[in-house]
Amino acid sequence: MLCRTFGGLHRTPLDPAKAHRVLDVGCGTGIWSIDFAKQCPDAEVLGFDLQESPAWSCLPSNCKLRVADLEDAATWSSFDESFDFVYGRMIVVGVKDWPRLFQRCFQALKPGGWMEIQDLRFPIQCSDEQSADASKFVQWSHLMIDAMQKFHLSPQAMDSFPTLMGEVGFQRVTMEDFKMFSGPWSEMEEERELGRMGMMNFSLGLRGFSSTLFTNALGWSAERHEALVQELLQELRDGMYRAYLPIKVCFAQKPE
Repeated sequence: MLCRTFGGLHRTPLDPAKAHRVLDVGCGTGIWSIDFAKQCPDAEVLGFDLQESPAWSCLPSNCKLRVADLEDAATWSSFDESFDFVYGRMIVVGVKDWPRLFQRCFQALKPGGWMEIQDLRFPIQCSDEQSADASKFVQWSHLMIDAMQKFHLSPQAMDSFPTLMGEVGFQRVTMEDFKMFSGPWSEMEEERELGRMGMMNFSLGLRGFSSTLFTNALGWSAERHEALVQELLQELRDGMYRAYLPIKVCFAQKPE
């Protein structure tokens, strides 16, 4: 879905022939690292995340994934000016200090190297603004904002990325806006297909995406959270609202 949305694995104007070493920050299942390694077999792709995924057991020979914390200085101590491309996707729910992360990524890049972040920007929006007040999906996204802020996470951090990257020293900073659709309601065929993918994505991910935040940060019971999830799933199936979640992509280059 994201590759279809962005037109590929990344938006950065990266020359694959010059991508010798690539770092995936917060790699999750490793799906992006694996795909990039297959697409660029001459590149060495490294990735890390807080927990190991079963998918890590079968990796291309040019892809290595390990357990590490992006907020731990020890993770970055061996990375000084060693990468051509540093990438992160959907990590807004795990980063508390963005200026420090950008500084570390800047230091880990070779001169002329690129960095790219693809992430969500809460709250959920509706094409029909009058529908937003009635949508449980939109209400859920505002609850997500409240819960994340209690954990000192910023669900709207993407708005500040161009400024933060510029302050660190990045050049050619570019921000692009996209949408994660919640259903096939668009009049454009490509967006309808993305809407079907987005609906499946939300249907499969809603429960896991918010359960920990709602129970630990908002004090909800598991039963209360499950009841809301069921309401959200019904709203998605009914297709009552033209809802979408904004996605932003920000990429920039370290001076040569």
